[in-house]
Amino acid sequence: MKKGKTLDEVTRNSREAVGLHLKGKDLAEMGMREPESVSATREVLSDRQLTTRLRELAKRIDGDVQAGKLHSMEEVFGEHSGRSRYLLLK
Repeated sequence: MKKGKTLDEVTRNSREAVGLHLKGKDLAEMGMREPESVSATREVLSDRQLTTRLRELAKRIDGDVQAGKLHSMEEVFGEHSGRSRYLLLK
């Protein structure tokens, strides 16, 4: 697997390496069962357009959080969720 200078390069290289390693292999024959979450993640990551869009949305949400444009779950529902999650635009 190649190294990358950016997170995007590392992600792309990792995706390619895993895909090449598993290409044509039957996980059941190797005694492995793919969890649904892994299957769903693999499906999303195999769609470059979707992956790119999700990254763009994540950057936008991060920017909105930093700019104070979002309400927290606690502000919306009045309870502590254990993690800082942002939900609604202010």
